Amino acid sequence: MPSRATSRRGGFSLIELLIATAILSFALVYMMVSISLSNRAYTTTDQVTESQQALRAMAYLLERDIRHTGMMVPLGASLCADDNQGSPDVLYVTDAEAIDPGDDLVPYNGAEVQGAVTNVAATGGTTTLVLDSLVVEPPSPTRAAYDADGDGTNDSDFQVNGGVIVMDLNDPTRGVACGPVTVVSVGGTSVTFQTVSKALGNAAGAVQLVAVPAHVYAIANGDRLTRNGRLLAEGIEDLQLAYFIDANSDGVVDPGDMHGNGAGINANFDAQDTDMRLLREVRLNLVVRARNPDSEFTGEPQAFENRTAGVADNFRRRVYTSTVRVRNMDRRLSA
Repeated sequence: MPSRATSRRGGFSLIELLIATAILSFALVYMMVSISLSNRAYTTTDQVTESQQALRAMAYLLERDIRHTGMMVPLGASLCADDNQGSPDVLYVTDAEAIDPGDDLVPYNGAEVQGAVTNVAATGGTTTLVLDSLVVEPPSPTRAAYDADGDGTNDSDFQVNGGVIVMDLNDPTRGVACGPVTVVSVGGTSVTFQTVSKALGNAAGAVQLVAVPAHVYAIANGDRLTRNGRLLAEGIEDLQLAYFIDANSDGVVDPGDMHGNGAGINANFDAQDTDMRLLREVRLNLVVRARNPDSEFTGEPQAFENRTAGVADNFRRRVYTSTVRVRNMDRRLSA
């Protein structure tokens, strides 16, 4: 007869099963929390990395255009801007891509405005300028950069959604006016643009207005950096700029030459009555925001140059700041 010990079947008691289940539950909870934290960390790192890569690419293009502004055109028309306190700035730099210097050594005057026009519309107005040519560099139209009427042949250095900068060739101290181009009329040799800066300063003598094609950098729909109306990158929520004008012509960039900086909320850059031939440097600030909010993170309000601070939120941001020396401005002896 078998003993009780040998006839008894092995197994776990109810208490042992409960203990094992509890241990397994704790292990599963720990694993899920760890996976969740790891996934959130990966997502955050991925978004930050994506933002930084977008910043590098956009900053390179923007810096390049600033560095080349004023090439082969009047220095007085080198740059224009809409400097804002409660919204992103808008930048206009001359379109070096539209200018074909050929073998020419002397800068071009720009497209001359016809009809004895002495000024442009004030801020928010629309101005139509009849030009002697839509092509800045002679001989025209063989060096035209863009096909404005869509017939397959380049006929203009100006393009819709690009920009235009206007100055008085006889008196660069009047400053500049600028705006995005809305219409290019090849047959009428004219450009129509929305004025975003103040009108030029008062004229002291004979007037000769000229127009120069420009690139336009702006933030659209709150977080889209555009160039000539075309999307460059999403997630770029701010563009703020400061300008260094060598007002005393001493050849040295010092704090007194800065315009549009944070030294007071009203320290806006005003292109009116500013002699842009004295531009030496531009400081740019790009703010990129992550695609999705992070509930565990409280974002800090961003305020650069003369921009007022925003409201704290749950978005992570990265900032790119660079000071760009404008190559053409201090290497030419005339406007």
